[in-house]
Amino acid sequence: MKLVEFCQSNIEKTSKGTFNHLMDNSDVDVMDYECTNDCGVCSRTAFCIVEGKRIAAKTDEQLLARVLEELQKDDEPDIFDYIKDSL
Repeated sequence: MKLVEFCQSNIEKTSKGTFNHLMDNSDVDVMDYECTNDCGVCSRTAFCIVEGKRIAAKTDEQLLARVLEELQKDDEPDIFDYIKDSL
């Protein structure tokens, strides 16, 4: 299961829609923390951390689109996995 992490302060300010959307998705493990120590980013933009990678956007809607795109990338089969499985 993929992990998406949020700062509680950022949820309250800018990323609540993305957080709520992902909470409704049983394929994603969503965690919220009091602070993620990303205060510079958190104070300026909507952001979260997807599988260890910081994703940021100007709006909550843009953040959701970027997060969903990032989550989909992880679902795409890797060519090396295909080759390994065919051996």
